[in-house]
Amino acid sequence: MGIFFAAIGIILVLLSFITSEWKEISLASIGIGQIGAGIFMFIIYYFENKKQYLTLKNGELIKNSLFPKK
Repeated sequence: MGIFFAAIGIILVLLSFITSEWKEISLASIGIGQIGAGIFMFIIYYFENKKQYLTLKNGELIKNSLFPKK
């Protein structure tokens, strides 16, 4: 999903540079938003890949999320 969002964002930014006929909604701003969403999806993937859902350490069960719970 991150690759998809980033690719669509790059395409929209390039289209906005090629055609400057878009007056009401800037394709560059939409493209930058799409690139930001793609980067955010990469960050979520990296976090979920490095930290498993549950961790058992020293007899404690830890649910890994943004704020881990014991």
